[in-house]
Amino acid sequence: MPSAPAPGGPPPVWRIPDLERNRNISLFYSLSPQDGLLGGEQARELFLRSKLTMSDLSQVWNLADFDEDGSLSLPEFLIAMHLIQAKRAGGELPESTPDGLLPRQLKPTDITPLSGTDAKAYSKAFKKLDADDKGFLPGSVAKPVLKKSALPVAQLAQVWSLADMDEDGLLTCPEFALCMHLMRFLRKGFLLPNSIDGELVTTACHSSSEVTSPQEAAGAAASVPDGTATSVSAEATVSPVTIPTRARKQASIRDPSLADESSGGDVS
Repeated sequence: MPSAPAPGGPPPVWRIPDLERNRNISLFYSLSPQDGLLGGEQARELFLRSKLTMSDLSQVWNLADFDEDGSLSLPEFLIAMHLIQAKRAGGELPESTPDGLLPRQLKPTDITPLSGTDAKAYSKAFKKLDADDKGFLPGSVAKPVLKKSALPVAQLAQVWSLADMDEDGLLTCPEFALCMHLMRFLRKGFLLPNSIDGELVTTACHSSSEVTSPQEAAGAAASVPDGTATSVSAEATVSPVTIPTRARKQASIRDPSLADESSGGDVS
């Protein structure tokens, strides 16, 4: 909630507290968004419970739906809920969406390496998916796992583009781990950078008798510490496997199976 400015002082500072953010992230996913988006009718039913006037709720919607597509993504939903709370507390709605509420665009340096625990979980999930031990996953195998994140297809296409470092349409174990890692940031309402460092991912791609299911790996992508990821955990030792391609990748090439869908095709 914005702090009240003193007369003649600076404008109010808009910021979503971590506790509120985490609570509303859980609320968003509990409403079963379709392809990562909450439809107008779903949001309307929830917003009406606030007891705000229709005029205020209409203004909230216009401020939050900044891409004007008639639905709310997670970042837009967080904005709307914060504005509703501020209005209910006696504040005034802003005339335009405050910069402090817009989703943060992460820098490449904000995406830190996986923890040892997550790296092992993703590695084991990869091995379960790679039943023929080919060392890579085609889109037909990896795509259903990515879709379990409930993120918009356009964001999944960006994740694939960043993770598929050699642009071959296949995911190796480190690339799969990077996909899962990046999805965690998207599910926290952040925007991914346009490029990442190829040395980002270190993961354990060795054989193991203990197997983690792809569903468990997808579940691990559902949360990330507040702010950005922490440093690599010392609780587990992993074998570093650096993606063996150029050090930096621009998010421009998409997996065809995802790119086709991001233009509005069926994603079922």
